[in-house]
Amino acid sequence: MNRDPRRDRRLEKLSPAQRALLEKRLAAGAAGAIPLLEGDGPVRLSPAQERFWLLEQIDPGNPAHQLTSTTRLDGPLDVGALEAAFADLVERHEILRTTFREEDGVAVQRVGEATPPPLVVEDLSDRSDAARQVACRRRVDELLRTPFDLERGPLLRLLLLRLDEARHELVVSLHHIVADGLSTQIVAQDVIRAYEARRAGRPPELPALPVQYRDYATWHRAQLDGEATRRGLEHWTRQLAGAPEL
Repeated sequence: MNRDPRRDRRLEKLSPAQRALLEKRLAAGAAGAIPLLEGDGPVRLSPAQERFWLLEQIDPGNPAHQLTSTTRLDGPLDVGALEAAFADLVERHEILRTTFREEDGVAVQRVGEATPPPLVVEDLSDRSDAARQVACRRRVDELLRTPFDLERGPLLRLLLLRLDEARHELVVSLHHIVADGLSTQIVAQDVIRAYEARRAGRPPELPALPVQYRDYATWHRAQLDGEATRRGLEHWTRQLAGAPEL
């Protein structure tokens, strides 16, 4: 089979031990291993993503489809390093630069270029404490009421509110189709490490990811299309035969 340059570039970022283990699993087709996709074309959504895709079609712009967090940052802040840290984050995690559309009646996802996400900065330092609190709540509410465009993206929004020289509020909003509660913890950890590195004037030394979410989504769908799923569907079809509609 011909080598795929995209996959080879990703393998080159792994440590020798990680690369050897992954190559061994891919070559052997080990059970449970998630193979890397070849090429960069669109792929089907994972079942979890399909649920949020459907919900967005039924009720577009619902704030319940968003994950929004507000974090107080105390002490001197290097805004340039923070912007660079989020650029590192988007380059590291393909899902944060992924968009979604329907093609031939099927929802698919496509990874875009690693464009740094815009960090909107608003200075509220000339207002009283009470006025700043009101302004913060208003801006967060506005962010929640602004719908995401799944087809055009980006699905990550950043807002930095400057309260005074040593106090900031960082608002991060993600569409649920690209993140969940656990992954937001990973995002926070990666941003902190990247910010510390950028503030020190060096690129972050984050371990390369052996797989991306599109690899997992394709692998997961393949598992669901297997014999075990077919048997399970037949079982419940028999169990529910003749059940009342309501």
